[in-house]
Amino acid sequence: MQNRKFLIFVLYLLPYAYMAMVIDILKGSILSYVLMMLIMGALMLLSVRTGNVKTAVLGNILSFGISYLSAANFPQGGEAWAWFFKPFTPSQMVTFLYIVSFVIQLIIYLAKKKKALNYKSER
Repeated sequence: MQNRKFLIFVLYLLPYAYMAMVIDILKGSILSYVLMMLIMGALMLLSVRTGNVKTAVLGNILSFGISYLSAANFPQGGEAWAWFFKPFTPSQMVTFLYIVSFVIQLIIYLAKKKKALNYKSER
């Protein structure tokens, strides 16, 4: 159980929004954003199934922070990227991506919770 919790936590430490933005700049592909949302959703689903929702919340906060700092402070990043993400700055883009990701994860969490409650009431 502790190994799963640790693995989920470590996977959340990756700066998914920042990596999606870098791939978008380098490859010109918005699929990186879709992949980010899928990975974050899958991590939330895994967190709910294993009872590690607190780990998911902490991991989301840390992943956002790491992405935000990376976008703002990376030598080729920061305001040098501002032209690419108009009307957003890179930091605003990270914030926007995590808000969308949070909404998706919240929907997943609520759906799994509702399903669990329905299953318990049927028994």
